[in-house]
Amino acid sequence: MRLEAPAKLLFWAMTDHACEQLTDGLIEGVVLPMLYAVTGADASALAELAAIVLDLHDGNYQLVDFLEYSRSREDREGARTAAREKKARHRRSDVPRDVPHLSPRDTPGDLPAQRERERER
Repeated sequence: MRLEAPAKLLFWAMTDHACEQLTDGLIEGVVLPMLYAVTGADASALAELAAIVLDLHDGNYQLVDFLEYSRSREDREGARTAAREKKARHRRSDVPRDVPHLSPRDTPGDLPAQRERERER
């Protein structure tokens, strides 16, 4: 079944909202007017989506199969925590702070553009 353009836009807006707000695919009914305004969709587009990719739960909508294609809130928060802890460990580590930013091989005089300028002189 093909979706009309307003229904496609509404679907993408709903998916984007669910990803950014970490809702695991749940779209609260109070968010729909904002999504309608952003996409120019209306209730007919929602009805079109409801027949295919939405389940209604107490005035809210759940995107069917959302977690099959997107990471869950728990997974994302776990990854953020792990990254934060990794960065903290690195900052606490015994890595010498006087390590130069450029490796000996990549000193400014050894860069190809620098060599070419030196040849031109």
